Amino acid sequence: MLLDRFISQIERGPALHAPGTAFYLTSDANATPPALPHNLRHNHVRHQQIIVLTVETVDVPPPRVAEADRSRIERLSDRFFRVSQRFDSMDTPNGNAR
Repeated sequence: MLLDRFISQIERGPALHAPGTAFYLTSDANATPPALPHNLRHNHVRHQQIIVLTVETVDVPPPRVAEADRSRIERLSDRFFRVSQRFDSMDTPNGNAR
C-alpha cells in the first residue's frame, strides 16, 4: 500500500498513542513498510513520532552523490516523517570521508 494512503487511513482510526519514536526501514520510500501495519495490528499502538527510513546505495558516474542529494527529510503528517539517505560507491561503511 502507498504510504500516503496508509497514513490517511490510520490517522482517523482508534489506537493508543505510545511515547517515543519508532523507526521503520523500507526499500521503497513510497510504500508502507510491512512492519508498520503489522505492529499496529498486533500492538494497537501508534508512536508519538514515526520515521520511515530508506537507505539507498547508488552507482552514479562519477561515483559520487552530491551533498545536496544525500539526505532528505519530509514531514508527511503531524506524526509521520520520511527520511531518505543516499550513499555512493565511494562511501565507506565506517563513515570516513572519501
